Amino acid sequence: NVFTLENFKLIMEHTPIGVVIIDKNLKWLLTNRRFSEITGYTREELRDKTFLDITYPEDINYNINLYEQMTSGKVDEYTYEKRYIRKSGQIIWVRLTVAGVRLSGEYEYMIALVQDIEQNKKYQKDLEFRNKELDTLFYKVSHDLKSPVATLQGLCGLLRDELELSNHSVYMHLEDTVKKLKTQNEQLLQLTRVTEFEINFIRISFKSFILENFVKFNQLININIQQDIQSIETDPSLLMIVFNHLFENTLQFGNQEQPEVNIDLKSDDLTYQIFFGDNGPGIEKTYEDSVFNMFFKGTEVSRGSGLGLYISKKAIERLEGKIELVHFEKPGSTFLITLPKSL
Repeated sequence: NVFTLENFKLIMEHTPIGVVIIDKNLKWLLTNRRFSEITGYTREELRDKTFLDITYPEDINYNINLYEQMTSGKVDEYTYEKRYIRKSGQIIWVRLTVAGVRLSGEYEYMIALVQDIEQNKKYQKDLEFRNKELDTLFYKVSHDLKSPVATLQGLCGLLRDELELSNHSVYMHLEDTVKKLKTQNEQLLQLTRVTEFEINFIRISFKSFILENFVKFNQLININIQQDIQSIETDPSLLMIVFNHLFENTLQFGNQEQPEVNIDLKSDDLTYQIFFGDNGPGIEKTYEDSVFNMFFKGTEVSRGSGLGLYISKKAIERLEGKIELVHFEKPGSTFLITLPKSL
């Protein structure tokens, strides 16, 4: 039962994933049967080529950049997706996991595992198309509802002024329902805009951004701002959407007697971290993983649409960042927004 070189070759040959070993001159030292099936080339045909020869032209520069980072020692391994041109001319997607091998400190060759992900990419493309259709439907329905909702609001105004029903319970319920419908419709429109938003990164003064854009909240909420740095580089329009929903959340669910928000901006070499905490009753731990779900409401009496935090999450994801609930018990809840310093 001694493990021999022949045993190793046999295992490599029958591995259900492409395996290649390439020397520092970009020549194939070893390819297995699965790799030939993926690319359509025999071992003999691959001997006269390099991996760049079968790489889709638009992916070559990125491929070279990763390869040079590995050979220079900046990284030891990496995983990425690229396209190959098969012998038949067909373009297919593959996922590579690559590791460099050094002997006596010098780069000598690399080992790569190659997985055919063409079907996954087709499924992903189909899913993106369906999501696009859904976004279009959301936008069209929400846009078409704007006029009827405005009409309902106008009718409510007539009932209030001409029939003097402003204190009537039925009228109050009707007016409240129309307001909720208007808010939800506006947020559905906002959601479709967030997904299609053209991102524009600029450097902004963080404190000025908060104080100048959220004056209406500053009059209702005691806002405290601490910051380790003065400015951040981001898309202010998307960030405004996020903070607007967080402030709205504080007004609705925070301390009703004296609402207070503490905003703390920190940073490290790679990211900005923004802590947004209130002094409200907090969020039940049961809901810790649900608060960012679409249409989530923590209570039956919630006046919100259940879309605010969901939209905030989508906006932060467009910025390649993340938002999470890091403190949810009394004396309040705290959200952490993490944004990359550069994309």
